[in-house]
Amino acid sequence: MYIEIDEWVRKRNLRISITKGIIKEKWDIERIFSESELKNVFLFKAHDLAFLAKDFFNESDGKYTLLNKEKIYIKKILHSNKIAEPLLKDADERFVSELGAIINDNCNDYFNLVYERYKESLSEIIQVLHWGHLPIFNKYLLHNRGINPEEDTLNFYNHFDCLQSMLDEIEGKGQVMQIKSDATLGIELTFEVYTRRWGYPDRYRIIRTIDGWKCCHIAINGKCEKSGEGALLDNLNHDCIFFPKDAVMYALENLWESADEGEIDLSELQERLQQVADWISHVEKSVVEKQPDWVNYY
Repeated sequence: MYIEIDEWVRKRNLRISITKGIIKEKWDIERIFSESELKNVFLFKAHDLAFLAKDFFNESDGKYTLLNKEKIYIKKILHSNKIAEPLLKDADERFVSELGAIINDNCNDYFNLVYERYKESLSEIIQVLHWGHLPIFNKYLLHNRGINPEEDTLNFYNHFDCLQSMLDEIEGKGQVMQIKSDATLGIELTFEVYTRRWGYPDRYRIIRTIDGWKCCHIAINGKCEKSGEGALLDNLNHDCIFFPKDAVMYALENLWESADEGEIDLSELQERLQQVADWISHVEKSVVEKQPDWVNYY
């Protein structure tokens, strides 16, 4: 199964996204924001609006104002960004000149040997780089580091992968926030799977939701986890379908995550979902085809 990402990771990236949106739009931090601005400027996904917006904003009649604690935090980020901005071009050039080739060659082992040589120099410019760029980080990188880069900046960057992320940011290849994944939410998809019980493919209707799936079928309807645990697997079990449970759960969670990260569109989501169903159908058929006649279990 996928790693359960700590909530602070998403909140950290959302906070940086809010800050970058305020900088880009030249907005005052006391401004009243609309839900549309949370989505289209701060890049809050539907899940963020449902579960995390309350940790950043007071909301009344669709109007949002930053919580006082967030104003204080974001003001500090804005102040650090303002100080770093005029120094950023030179810091970028120094970083690329001194470490760019080593990082781009993915010389992780060699990097550890030469890092001490550049450690003092790096400590001088990493604050400028971080506060000047305000990078969004891959959620697994943040989770695995277990360090909030705004609270312990030098320690956070004492790692090859974090410096690789900074180089990507400088070269315009850094992580970005996105809301295009919301286009795959709430749309009915089909999941046709063969059952020995009925002797023909049975059609389930599947909908991706902000926290899993919804399965609609004659027998059992309801919510599922990202892994399909719940109504979908209950339907398969109800019809005595033989399938590799752990592998199918992994596949469905993988598929949900790919859609949520915006890596696939609705068409590919449907295609991959049916591929999982076809896989289950193949296993369901094979369990009978290869069974010795005298066993007669399936």
